[in-house]
Amino acid sequence: MIGIKFKDEVLKLAKQYGSEVAYLTHAAKVLLTRFDEARTLLASHSNLINVIAYEQQIDKQLSKFPKSDHVQPTLSPNVDSMIRGATMASGSTANVTEMHLLIEFICNVIENEGDDLIVLSKACDAPLELRVQLKAMLGGESIESLEKDFHQGSNKRGYSELPAPFIDSLIDDDGILDRVKGAVNKSGGSIVALVGDKRSGKSTIIDSLNYWLHHSQEPKAKRHIIKLDSDEIINTSMHRGVLEQCLSNAIHDCKAEHAILLIDNIHYLNDACRDPEFLPFLSSAADQGVSIICTIMPDTYSMVFDKRGYRASVVRINVNAPEQEARLKIFRNYADKISNQAHIVYDDLALEELNRLAEEHFKTNTLSSCLEVLERCSTMHDRHIVTVQVVQKAVASVKGVALDVLSTSFGSKLKCLNQKMKAELFGQDDAIDQICEQIQLSSLGFKIREKQPRASFMLLGGSGVGKTETTEILARELGISSLLLNMGEYQESHTISKLLGAPPGYIGHDKGDGLLAEFVSKNPNGVILFDEIEKATPKIFDLLLGVLDKGNLTTNTQKELDLSGNLIFFTSNCGAADIGNQGFGFLGKTEAKVGVDRSVFEKTFRPEFRNRLTATIDYKTLSENDLVKITQKSVNKIAAKANNQYGIQVEVSEDALRLIANKYYQIDMGARPIERGVESEIGRRIGNTILESGKPLKVIRFGCKAAEIVCSVH
Repeated sequence: MIGIKFKDEVLKLAKQYGSEVAYLTHAAKVLLTRFDEARTLLASHSNLINVIAYEQQIDKQLSKFPKSDHVQPTLSPNVDSMIRGATMASGSTANVTEMHLLIEFICNVIENEGDDLIVLSKACDAPLELRVQLKAMLGGESIESLEKDFHQGSNKRGYSELPAPFIDSLIDDDGILDRVKGAVNKSGGSIVALVGDKRSGKSTIIDSLNYWLHHSQEPKAKRHIIKLDSDEIINTSMHRGVLEQCLSNAIHDCKAEHAILLIDNIHYLNDACRDPEFLPFLSSAADQGVSIICTIMPDTYSMVFDKRGYRASVVRINVNAPEQEARLKIFRNYADKISNQAHIVYDDLALEELNRLAEEHFKTNTLSSCLEVLERCSTMHDRHIVTVQVVQKAVASVKGVALDVLSTSFGSKLKCLNQKMKAELFGQDDAIDQICEQIQLSSLGFKIREKQPRASFMLLGGSGVGKTETTEILARELGISSLLLNMGEYQESHTISKLLGAPPGYIGHDKGDGLLAEFVSKNPNGVILFDEIEKATPKIFDLLLGVLDKGNLTTNTQKELDLSGNLIFFTSNCGAADIGNQGFGFLGKTEAKVGVDRSVFEKTFRPEFRNRLTATIDYKTLSENDLVKITQKSVNKIAAKANNQYGIQVEVSEDALRLIANKYYQIDMGARPIERGVESEIGRRIGNTILESGKPLKVIRFGCKAAEIVCSVH
């Protein structure tokens, strides 16, 4: 097999030269002296490379390497990558040819931009063009036939000229268009990246620029735009060299016609094409005076442009979603298009309602989500009319929340928040009042430092007293999303990458951001819970200091996150264990409730962390009455299922509730075992009764007799 033979020959040559590592220079020497086909392929491109001169340069480079005796060389990462790339390109080790090895060698030399590229450049005037021609030959076509096909029509070339627009696509922010005009018309070339979410207005900016280029009275602005056909390239991406050949031809035409090159959704090309090394083409073209415009999503910008220093060569222009007034105009235009197709009418009040709901429920991807709502309304209309009620139903469907939560104003939710939370969380009225008061004040704008998170709380108390459930109920009542981070999983320093993504140079860096970063990007007003924060690595606290102080966070992919709209909670058991040894947990009806030992909390957490919290709240011990209410809540869930599925009414006496609470409450676990107790004592008996009874049941009553739960059927 050629691949295995090549590896052995490279290691053998490195050993002959006394080198402990087999470098690309050794691989080049092997290709030129021990593989005739590879040398012949290079010699056939004598217009681009002088093979004899290249071999002489390689010998000079090899003579500079340090020599050692009795070495057992190993492959360098670049040579190993070259062999693996040839194997992947051919499909298997058995299919590797000398051409595969030669192409992967040239690719690695160009990609690493080191001494090997300098050596190659001394014998080759255009390494990039050499790679393009070799890849084209691997695809089964000669360069001449490829060029012939590419000039037979736009569908073959992989690019086409954008037609002159008849009307101007008006945009809300003229400043962005002015920046694009300035970038593409400056002396020399440029690479402009329009960075924005889907349907944020990137295409509208391109259309407005195209209109200006065709109708401007300035002689310098009389240009046209050549658009790369991404779909055509992606469809043929299985053939290596297609992308590079299309780019090469498009750039050639842009130079000849003084045109602007447009690459729409460049991240799709990066994902779809094998070995998409197009950045050297773009950078080289810009240096030669070509203006290039790329559109890209924010999440993929770093994966495409933050490579080997290309970020400095790109003019990044962020395209933000339109403001409320401009957004309403877009809604009306889009609704008119749908109306003509679906033969329905959008009430203007419905569009205004959508604009209002967007401010509260679509904090990210606002325009895209709203247009999706308008499309969904076309199938939910009431007698061919889209009303306010139809829009509310569509928003609830897209958002995934209940209609009553959606239709209730945020002010009403805040006003009734503490009563609703107390109806579901028992025994912690003081804690609920403190939390709701702070959230109400910050939500109404009475917050001195606006960049800080909306509120940040430390919830102190033993296990099973309702700390975690507080955040769940709060998010549900406000109709916002929540994220629970178990800090027991973040005890090692390297685990911080799970929150913010892997740093550059580490595995997974190109896989996007971590859990926290992705949640904040999609939910700028959500609830974030750091559960059992005392277990986290100290690096987490270093990260949180900036979050709590300034409300911002930078991911490992250099994305800036804004947490000023988030509610942040921390839970901890610090100070609760010692009190638990004195009878912490289950108390009598009249005993005073006990909080936590604050001195333990203050010793555990640094002052700079504690001082940045909005409030530190104690969750006190649960009384017997509290536990009975918790038991009743669990029973109600079982009873509702029995009634809905089997039409059975379930009744449980207070004595039975108190017995279950006493039996299953545990000091170290709090009220959590009570749910399992209700399932065992009530749910299991209901299930057995249904299975044993041969007739429909109406009522099942549970009582207490001789310290045991008994049930009767009626």
